[in-house]
Amino acid sequence: MYLKRYKGGGMHINNFIEHIFSNTSKIKLLRFMIKDDIGRTGRELARFSGVSPMQAHRALQELKEEGAVTMRGVGNALVFRINRQNSAVESLLPDIFKWEEKFLSGLIEKHLKIAMKNAECVVLFGSVAEFKERARSDVDVFFLCSGEKEKKVLLAELDRVGMVFGEETGNLLSPFIMTGFEYRKAVKEEKGIIDSIKRGKVLKGKIPVEEG
Repeated sequence: MYLKRYKGGGMHINNFIEHIFSNTSKIKLLRFMIKDDIGRTGRELARFSGVSPMQAHRALQELKEEGAVTMRGVGNALVFRINRQNSAVESLLPDIFKWEEKFLSGLIEKHLKIAMKNAECVVLFGSVAEFKERARSDVDVFFLCSGEKEKKVLLAELDRVGMVFGEETGNLLSPFIMTGFEYRKAVKEEKGIIDSIKRGKVLKGKIPVEEG
């Protein structure tokens, strides 16, 4: 019996992941679209995903051919949306990107849980916090403690977990520990690292407010 070809395109039954994840533009677009789930133009998706319009156009066409996204005309525009009817897309992509999103928080919970209990404020900062890291970038974490006694406890604990963290990730855990006194002094001296800490992601407590 003759069957019409599905209008949304076909897909590679074998090695599906290889084809939809074949370049970074596709991955960035899919990462955004799996959460957004709203029909958008290629230019909108390019802007939100951080790829060029030309890269987005090429990637979206290829993803459409694989059945990973749908395309329809709205006025003079073409609108793309994740294809929830594709069983491979729906069963794989949400879990993959959810795992990716929680990977860092899982590492922190596993390796820094004890150290965080001995700190008043903990901040992830630097390239990892700003999504600008390279494969071998250090993971910079700021710890604010109440005094020298707590600082020694933190140093001992972080020295213990640092090697395990490095073996598991290949990245160096780079803790930056300050007492309240040292932090206030660094603020007054306008040390550059303070600005980086302030831009970071707070994991516990609050970054001290400067006194006017």
